[in-house]
Amino acid sequence: MKRILLYLFYGIYVATCKLCAEQYDGQTSNKFSKRWNSHRSSWGTVNLSNDEEQVPLLHHVVHEHKIEKKPKISECFIVTFVEQPSYDYLDICEDNWLNKIRSSINKHRIALNDRLALV
Repeated sequence: MKRILLYLFYGIYVATCKLCAEQYDGQTSNKFSKRWNSHRSSWGTVNLSNDEEQVPLLHHVVHEHKIEKKPKISECFIVTFVEQPSYDYLDICEDNWLNKIRSSINKHRIALNDRLALV
């Protein structure tokens, strides 16, 4: 029987862009709902003209979809809680998801992982 993943707990999540289906993976060691609320808060407070690089999801929407007026994050992304490993394996599981979905939204982390693989 498949274990039900509860959004109330820590784990790995994937945010999928509703406009193009690109994906972003992330992890939280806190409650998942608290982490996603942090994404929503950052989205709401960032200035589009110069700060959106600090918020990868917003940066994706602005640069990939040429959006000039900031929509709500819920209009652009759907988020899925995908895995709840033990705390000790959060980083490893997040990297596994990153490699699995090959997200261009996480491109800075993919580049880092590729460089580490060459060492």
